[in-house]
Amino acid sequence: MVSDPTLHARVCAYHSAAAALLPPQRVPATALAAVLMAIGQADRAIAAQDVPAAHEALTNAQQVLGLLRGSLNLEVGGDVAKNLDAVYGYLSTELGRANVEKSRERLAALIPLITELREAWQQAADLELHGQPAAAAGGVRR
Repeated sequence: MVSDPTLHARVCAYHSAAAALLPPQRVPATALAAVLMAIGQADRAIAAQDVPAAHEALTNAQQVLGLLRGSLNLEVGGDVAKNLDAVYGYLSTELGRANVEKSRERLAALIPLITELREAWQQAADLELHGQPAAAAGGVRR
């Protein structure tokens, strides 16, 4: 994880603001979208051989996953929370490996998994907030 207290404070402030502006059901999907954006930034930085920028983007992504992981209630959430904890842990570990190796291939392998997870969170939010997925409503969120 990142030892930079300023970065940590910025990430926490971002998530606090996001949580205040978004319905809580939308926060996980939005956070995972931020992880995907950070992966894109890291990929471009690695391609440009900008090691500091790649490192910053990947540690930011790990911070977001850490916050998602920390928000899980493993006692109340049962197997779903435990499985999400394992998935978030795996993603964070792989991002760490990609960071050490500066591996675009490792990053590319994570994108489909994170995208699928983000879409699942989005569908869950749509169901809870609107009673149906956005696709069932013609893609329009009410």
